[in-house]
Amino acid sequence: MISFDAREYWDFENPSASRSRFEALVGKYPTSIELEIKAQIARTYSLEREFDTANVVLDNLHHDPNLENHPRAQGCYLLERGRCLRDTGERENALIHFQRASTIGDSEIRIDALHMIALLQEPERAVIMNQSALDECLDSNVPSARRWAGSLYNNLGWGLFELGRHQEALQAFQSALQERIESGSRIDNAKWCVARCLRAMGEHNVALEILVLMDQSDPYVIEEIKLNHDQTN
Repeated sequence: MISFDAREYWDFENPSASRSRFEALVGKYPTSIELEIKAQIARTYSLEREFDTANVVLDNLHHDPNLENHPRAQGCYLLERGRCLRDTGERENALIHFQRASTIGDSEIRIDALHMIALLQEPERAVIMNQSALDECLDSNVPSARRWAGSLYNNLGWGLFELGRHQEALQAFQSALQERIESGSRIDNAKWCVARCLRAMGEHNVALEILVLMDQSDPYVIEEIKLNHDQTN
């Protein structure tokens, strides 16, 4: 069986470059993977907020007679249609697509769908759903599903943070940081979340110890350093 991992071609900070890489793959893989690639191309347009173009790609994918024969590709289509709907304010319709994607049977697609469903909930419900998705993720022996742990810990942390449960949020952010360190991605973002939570807890000096080792040209880091300094002076 030919394997394909879309994340190898993604740079979420540069959707256009990612799209070029995906477009170069069209015609080089079996139908099931090619359908998945087209769903990724749609996502690149959504990330650039070119929703009309994204929907054209998704419409073509939806009407492809081969789609119904490939569950993972169906899941990818449902996820990207759902994300596009969410980002254009159609939350209820988006939720329907994510719920359908969660039943496809592919563990990676399911975890992604559960994480998107949680994003559509109020904080209390989001915490419950993120914890449930995280438990499922941590129990998975599928690497592509297990790698969602960093994002789920992060989202769980923000849900707890919004509820004022800062100590629990800190634990979630610290777990997210450990996952990011192990994966080698988005480490500074995870450190910033830890520092932000520490500021909310009044631990300004501890927050500063983290922030001064980060990119000092990052405006979010600069702002956090200032806010923590203001509280210690």
